[in-house]
Amino acid sequence: MSEIKKNILRHVEEGNKLLEKGSMKEIKDHMIVIEATYVNYIPTIKGVSVDMYGNMTLEQWKSKLKRTNKVLLNSTNLVAVDGFGKPIPYEAQLKGKTSITNHNANEANSQNEISVNVDVDITAMFEQVREELDGVLSDESYQELLTKISELEDIQNNTKGRGKKWSKAKGIFDWITTQGVDVGIKLLPIIIKMMEQ
Repeated sequence: MSEIKKNILRHVEEGNKLLEKGSMKEIKDHMIVIEATYVNYIPTIKGVSVDMYGNMTLEQWKSKLKRTNKVLLNSTNLVAVDGFGKPIPYEAQLKGKTSITNHNANEANSQNEISVNVDVDITAMFEQVREELDGVLSDESYQELLTKISELEDIQNNTKGRGKKWSKAKGIFDWITTQGVDVGIKLLPIIIKMMEQ
C-alpha cells in the first residue's frame, strides 16, 4: 500500500474518532489539516475547512467531516503515484504525465529524469462525483446531474476525436455554467481530461 493511501486511512480513522467525541475546534483543525494535505492530489477536498458564513454548528461540522471521510475513502484508488510511490499532483494527472528529477547523492552533477504516464480512469472519476454529490444536491438537481454524467460517459465511450467530443459536450459544458460551484469543480476537470484523450 502506498504511503499516501496509508495516510488517507489514518486521517479517516482520526476523523471517525472526532465524530464520536471531538469538539468543534478539534474538527475544524482536523479539516484544515485534511485540506492542506490533500488539496493538490484530490481536488474535491478544496474548501472542506471553510465555514463560509462563520456560523456552522457542531452537527454541521460533523456532517461535513463525514462527507470528507467518504471523499477520502473513495479517493484512495484515484490518487496516482509515481514509480517511487509518491503521489502525483492532480494538475499533472490531468496532463497525463509528469517528470521527476532524481538527484543522485553519489554523483553531485548527475540527474536522472523519469517520465511517468498516468492513466486516470474517467469512469472512476464519474463514480466519485456521483458519490460525493449524493445528498449534497436536491433530489431534482442530483437526478439532472446523473443524466448529464450518463451523457458524458456516452460521449467518452462512443465518440472518437477531440473535435467531435467537444461538439457533443458543449451543451453539457453550458449546463455546468448554470450550476453551483460544487458541480463545476467536479465535472470540469473530467471534461478537460476527456478532451485530452
